[in-house]
Amino acid sequence: MSTSPIGYAIVGASRFAEFCLDAYRELDDLRPVAVCSRTPTHARTFAERHGLRPYPNLDTLLADPAVQLVHVASTPDRHPADAVAAMRRGRHVLCEKPLATTTAAAELMVRTAHRQDVRLGINFMMRHGPLWGPVHQILESQVLGAPLRADVLNCAGDDGLPSDHWFWDERRSGGILVEHGVHFFDLLASWLGPGRVTHGYAVHRPGSWLVDQVGAEVRHHEGALTSGHYHGFHQSRHLDRQEVRIVCERGELVLHGWVADRLELQAVLPETDLRRLHALLPEARAKVERRLEGAERLGSRRGGREPIDVVVSLDWHSPHEPDRVYALALADLMRDLLQGIRDRDHVPRVGAADGVAALRLAAAATTRPDAYAA
Repeated sequence: MSTSPIGYAIVGASRFAEFCLDAYRELDDLRPVAVCSRTPTHARTFAERHGLRPYPNLDTLLADPAVQLVHVASTPDRHPADAVAAMRRGRHVLCEKPLATTTAAAELMVRTAHRQDVRLGINFMMRHGPLWGPVHQILESQVLGAPLRADVLNCAGDDGLPSDHWFWDERRSGGILVEHGVHFFDLLASWLGPGRVTHGYAVHRPGSWLVDQVGAEVRHHEGALTSGHYHGFHQSRHLDRQEVRIVCERGELVLHGWVADRLELQAVLPETDLRRLHALLPEARAKVERRLEGAERLGSRRGGREPIDVVVSLDWHSPHEPDRVYALALADLMRDLLQGIRDRDHVPRVGAADGVAALRLAAAATTRPDAYAA
């Protein structure tokens, strides 16, 4: 097995592509070699800035033998054609979300990857953020009791999205839940288990054909656990904000940030479980808000009673700025994919099957009969 760096090429000469290259700069196992764009002048300018070989289209890029991994960062409607073309030429693929605008196209991509024996990854970088692991451990351990409800509040900036931007064109983007919401469908499914959509809705911007608010309700497991998803593209970039709230039997978690960089926790716990929580979040700032005494030490728990000792709050904040948190998550996801390319027994944390599952939820919420209300 070769140990030389894997040759990387990106499809799409965008500002996001530049952000990715900067994030991958510290990866010794990756060697950026080429870029292509449907606008050749963009490819040439981008290549000059980053020391890459420019190509006017994907076909010419795939003729370059140094290219082993293709990062598909074109518009969502182009993902299936670009990814399938690369995989049929024996290249591994990292695809931006969503895999496609339809589940049928996404499933074709997965079948192609299996048939060609190549890796197909998806850029669900939230799963590689600093808080994904601790939240997963807290929920799995049930130190806060069983999770009951989760809610996503995503108030996104639309400053850079004029009305003629491809983002608003559902034929190209799939719509907000497909293009954007898949991140959160995948994130919550990774913590709460698979789900099914029970309701979807969308709201048009007043006096416009644009849909700028969408939402969905999802039931996880046997329906005892639900999650709500709201995405609105109507804010100034200065107020762009995201929040994920998970309510459990003994308290709640609130995560802030696109790739979450802050966690707030409130709970009532026995002393022994407080120590368990400290072990799961050793760097968090913990505060015992109140020590309980006497009859207060018998707490309710969904109709039952259990001993509790403290009311506690915890706060964790990344030492890095949000862009750095995002870049570190991108790098960690790429590192995981590269390990999967090197070692066929390695299963990356997030893969194409997760992309299909998230897309299936997004598509269901978008196409339900009650989905669109003016």
